[in-house]
Amino acid sequence: MNHAKLYLRNILTFLLCDTNATGLILAHNHPGGTAEPSGEDIKLTEKLKETLKDIEVKLLDHVIYVPGNFGSNPEWVSLLQMGHIQ
Repeated sequence: MNHAKLYLRNILTFLLCDTNATGLILAHNHPGGTAEPSGEDIKLTEKLKETLKDIEVKLLDHVIYVPGNFGSNPEWVSLLQMGHIQ
C-alpha cells in the first residue's frame, strides 16, 4: 500500500466533539520509503490548515516518520520546520 484515505470529517468531529481541541499535530508514516513529504502530503497540509482556520483550530505541525529498517536509523520530517506551516 502506498497511500491511505484521510477523512477530514472524522478529524473535525474528533477535534470538536470528542476533545474540544484548539490545536492539532498530524503524523503519519512512510513505512518503506523516504521521510520527504510527497506532493499529496503538502496538499493535505494546506487543505487541513485552511479548513482548521475556519473552526479556530491551529495546525501545529504535520510530521512524517520512517521507521528504521535493517540497520538504518528511523527518520522524521516536520512540515513546520520545512516552512509548509506558518
